[in-house]
Amino acid sequence: MEKFKKIEKIDHRKYEFSELIGRQLSSKELFDTIVQAHHPEYLYWSKIKRKSWLPDGMPAEEFWAHIKAFRRFISVQTPIRDQESAIFSRSKLPQYEPFLHEMDMQMGGHLMGQNNITDNEKLEYVSRGLMEEAIASSQLEGAHTTRLVAKKMLMEGRKPQDKAEHMILNNYKTMQAIEAEFCKKELTLEMLHELHRMITKNTLPKEEQGVFRSDEDKIVISPKGDENITYVCPQMAFVAQELPKLISFANDQDRSGFTHPVIKAIMLHFWIGILHPYVDGNGRLARVLFYWYLLKHDYWAFAYLPISEMIKKSPGQYSWAYVYSEQDDNDLTYFIDYNIRKIELAREAFALYLERKRKEKEVENRIVRSDHNFNKRQLKLLHYFYRDPKDRINISAHAKIHHVTRIPAAHDLKNLMALGYLTSQKQGKMVYYYPTEKIKSLFEE
Repeated sequence: MEKFKKIEKIDHRKYEFSELIGRQLSSKELFDTIVQAHHPEYLYWSKIKRKSWLPDGMPAEEFWAHIKAFRRFISVQTPIRDQESAIFSRSKLPQYEPFLHEMDMQMGGHLMGQNNITDNEKLEYVSRGLMEEAIASSQLEGAHTTRLVAKKMLMEGRKPQDKAEHMILNNYKTMQAIEAEFCKKELTLEMLHELHRMITKNTLPKEEQGVFRSDEDKIVISPKGDENITYVCPQMAFVAQELPKLISFANDQDRSGFTHPVIKAIMLHFWIGILHPYVDGNGRLARVLFYWYLLKHDYWAFAYLPISEMIKKSPGQYSWAYVYSEQDDNDLTYFIDYNIRKIELAREAFALYLERKRKEKEVENRIVRSDHNFNKRQLKLLHYFYRDPKDRINISAHAKIHHVTRIPAAHDLKNLMALGYLTSQKQGKMVYYYPTEKIKSLFEE
């Protein structure tokens, strides 16, 4: 695999592995410092050497050798390899175990302890999660539009106006198909092509949709912040050789032993990323496969979590996680650790969202107990407009949010307009509904 400038490296192999491990096992203080060095982030040498908690009197290079020995000692091999046939490994860090246990308990069972979520609320949360993921994942790959504009397009059913909006709409429809249909299927080469066609519709020429790139398509990828450190995608002969292994791994048909589904989904994300089998859309495809694998294994609550929204907040770190994994002795843990931290952030953000929805429900219940005869859909809309009085809605968006047909959606809006809570305005072929000042009287006692 051709590479240009590499990351800064030092020769840690001049230290004897067995001697380093022996010293760690005989010194609790040293061992504890090494363990501490892996929390809350799996760091590379360039950051480790600057830490204030390095052992007194020990050169930074020697401590890095201890770090590398520790990682090697707790590492396991993966089925992923690079074009030079070097195998990627991952460190089985003890702090991952509580996280994975929480994933088992909360993402496939009761969502974060919430066992009273209604079916309608589940549909609402899934729709929100898939929409946010579609937008953020597309923005990561250059869809230059705002979240607000993109969300309005999806909610209102407006046709996309440019490539960025096509990317977002494609991603949304693909995520919906993953949640409803593809999560019940085994992965095949044709399914991979089909997903790629869905993702790249109207954004790539038809002859490049669902078709592997050629070796003439020399694709060079650089991390944000340093274009000199470059990854050149492998030859297609290697890609063709490795994809059947990826598919077997994704279908749990290989002999690599048990890997926790969350870790395995992250590994699939990485594997597609480094193989880069298509001219464009590989990042979106990789993130789609992450969700496909988890939903297929009944981690259904991941449909609520837009992980790409968290990745979008640190795109540089995302690309560097690839670089460190690929250049630091094929240590996949950098990429796994980054994604675990983003999953945690997405979970925390969703917990805050749930708490806000709980408070909204209390307000809605108070209004229900009053003399007003609103249905639940109308209440949620009124509450939304109270929080954001400058927004608007149309029948399509209202129907999509609440998973009803246009007839009850139209009745909701026209009824609220008749009561003086909404006003309407026609723009082209669309009729939009806007809030009036009267809404404040419902929520401000």
